[in-house]
Amino acid sequence: MSTYIPSVREAPEFCWKDIVGKENVMEQRGLEELFGGNRSAAPAAGQQQLPRRRRAFLPQDEFFTLRMEHRVGGAMARHVGEERILLFRSDRAGAVAKVIYSSVLNSSGRPRAVPTAKIHVLDVKEPYRGRDLGGLLFAEAVTSLMDSYADVDCEGDRRDDGQDAESGSNIHCVLDAEEDVRRHNRLVGFYQQLGCHVKPRAKVQMLYNGPDTYRKVPMQIDLAPAASINATVETTTHSAKFLPVSFWSNTGLEVGLSRRSLESVWTSSHEEASHDRRVDWLVVEAPDGCVMFRTTQGHYMRVGDRATGGCTMTRDAQSASKFFVYKVRDDPAPESRTSKELFLLQCTLCSCFLAVDGSSHLTYSDRPAFWQVDRSMLSLTCTTDTPRRRQHYLTSWKTQTVSHVRQMRQRYLKFDLTPGGLSFREALDLVKTIPAHPFTVGQRSPSIRTVCYKTAEAARNAGQPDWVQFIALTHLLGSAVTVLNKGRNPDSDDNSDYDWTIASRTRIVGCPAPECATFGEFRHLNPDERNPNYSRSPQGMYNLHCGLDQTLLTWTGPEYMYHMLAKNDICIPEEGLAMLRLFSLGDWHAHGEYSHLQSIADEQGLLPFVSEFDDLRRSVPPTVSDLTDEECDDLYETHYEYIVEKYVIPDEPILW
Repeated sequence: MSTYIPSVREAPEFCWKDIVGKENVMEQRGLEELFGGNRSAAPAAGQQQLPRRRRAFLPQDEFFTLRMEHRVGGAMARHVGEERILLFRSDRAGAVAKVIYSSVLNSSGRPRAVPTAKIHVLDVKEPYRGRDLGGLLFAEAVTSLMDSYADVDCEGDRRDDGQDAESGSNIHCVLDAEEDVRRHNRLVGFYQQLGCHVKPRAKVQMLYNGPDTYRKVPMQIDLAPAASINATVETTTHSAKFLPVSFWSNTGLEVGLSRRSLESVWTSSHEEASHDRRVDWLVVEAPDGCVMFRTTQGHYMRVGDRATGGCTMTRDAQSASKFFVYKVRDDPAPESRTSKELFLLQCTLCSCFLAVDGSSHLTYSDRPAFWQVDRSMLSLTCTTDTPRRRQHYLTSWKTQTVSHVRQMRQRYLKFDLTPGGLSFREALDLVKTIPAHPFTVGQRSPSIRTVCYKTAEAARNAGQPDWVQFIALTHLLGSAVTVLNKGRNPDSDDNSDYDWTIASRTRIVGCPAPECATFGEFRHLNPDERNPNYSRSPQGMYNLHCGLDQTLLTWTGPEYMYHMLAKNDICIPEEGLAMLRLFSLGDWHAHGEYSHLQSIADEQGLLPFVSEFDDLRRSVPPTVSDLTDEECDDLYETHYEYIVEKYVIPDEPILW
């Protein structure tokens, strides 16, 4: 009895608001929406680039799916008992790959009890190679042969007692590997990975075609027929839309199922013999718009039970897991589809999400896991990016203009939020409940206070001077403005949708943003992009090599803290202030952008300090446990109080 899988409408409901922070921002997508659309857009900055071990599969500005068709006999058949499995594109006629095979029949028209079969042709056209489509067709032909000989007794008749065929009636399937001698063992090795072996005492023939020399190697694979092996293939892959797909982690590693999951579905010796070959995946669209994942060897992905965890495999398509495909919509949407859009793959049966575990294996999770799509490479990358982060940067691009930055400077550089002053220790306590990583989903973020102390401790343990420790302790305290604003204007809804105090990647306003700018797909939302005073030249409104201290950065918490320390005459070296202001300008210190605006002092004097500080702060794990009040008090009173007193003017209130 097959496993019941609920339809789209019967699938369990889930509270998407907890995931993305807004209602009604998810929409179901099918296979064409997942990999279709605009593929000519360049990959967005910051996205992990996949190793180019494979060529692009989908040409630019084209989309198609694949389907298989099984044909028996016909006018084009050249061999007795010939069958063909053909692979077609959805948008044009003509097969892009094919396998032609035949089996020998006895006089009664049934397969012989000592069956022999031959694979005559296995061909994949050059543009479609590299995704194991040849292995897919070979596996389908093998499955077809095993199904044909299921329940055949030793006399060549079908068994009617419900028992499987005897082990003595194995299918001897032969084929010839014709390979260029300049690519010795390339084709033979491919067939060996599929479970074939060179026939014992076989004679290798040499073939000559003009200047080219080929060798013809007789090979064989022994197949044991089974009564019900992949009996549902006709309704799942044949005639269904599918595409090859690969899975990647956010660190650039290709991922798949664990070896234990693969071993669980080995049903024959030829499968076990080929266990070292790479596993290639297909994504198949079901009639209801959901998708399933199967390997080119015919194994389907199935979400495991909660006791064992992880994903397993099955040869039964009816018990395979199906997934809803959801896209996280940007509001407003970018001008073109990008490789950084987020998708969710939710199991229709248990509502869990397809994810990648710490061992780089596919698994499932109750916590939403987001995927990014490379449409030309047909790859899915499990990313740490989240909808909230995308929405934050989208709003930043829409909001952060020259005019906005000047308005924010005029408003906040009066430093009138605390007329009586606020000490750094008090500011640290103000942010003890504000998460340092507000964009994470499904896990608790440490507080800003904890991250400040942890970063300062990292600088201290690394032997950094005390002024670096001071910057590390205070670099995120711009978020205290959020609390101070609410205390001053409790009824104000200012910054309700956009918190500028978050220490996110910044850029220089008043000139064109670099191509690698974070979430650059939203640049069209920025009004300054259409202002010729800022966009007609690379330097925009600035003079060449004016120095970064003469530029306007997007208004963020660290930018505020830079001006706040200068206002309060905090006597730290210039390098310290530059570290605070520029560590979030990654386009400059990490990617070499804005070189036309930097001065010699920026490049030679400040850049090494800024880059090292950014590495230091990133060394603090995002999952670090929160420090208690007692632990923070102890750190401050035994060490950091003396550093603060060293750089703060005595008896002067610190204005915010």
